[in-house]
Amino acid sequence: MSEVEQGGQAEAGVCLVELAGLPDAAEMDARALAHALGVHEKTLRRMAQRGEIPPGIRLAGRSVWLAGRVRAWIQDRAEQAEQKAKREILRIAKISS
Repeated sequence: MSEVEQGGQAEAGVCLVELAGLPDAAEMDARALAHALGVHEKTLRRMAQRGEIPPGIRLAGRSVWLAGRVRAWIQDRAEQAEQKAKREILRIAKISS
């Protein structure tokens, strides 16, 4: 049983390893994606409503997410954060000089 299932807090890296091991076309329901991201299902649904994760695909009356799209979303977020950090470094360097 995982730490999340035992009521503890799992390491985020451990969960993302599970996501990384899935084929791009693997479908994840809300429960599986919430576990992979280390959030509660309700939090995941709120994230989806706010556009903070890629939209799910309606399949048989429920939402599913493709592992490849979720990984691409994570990569895009990481690249955006890196660009923002670089801009901030340049801004600070300009102010400091």
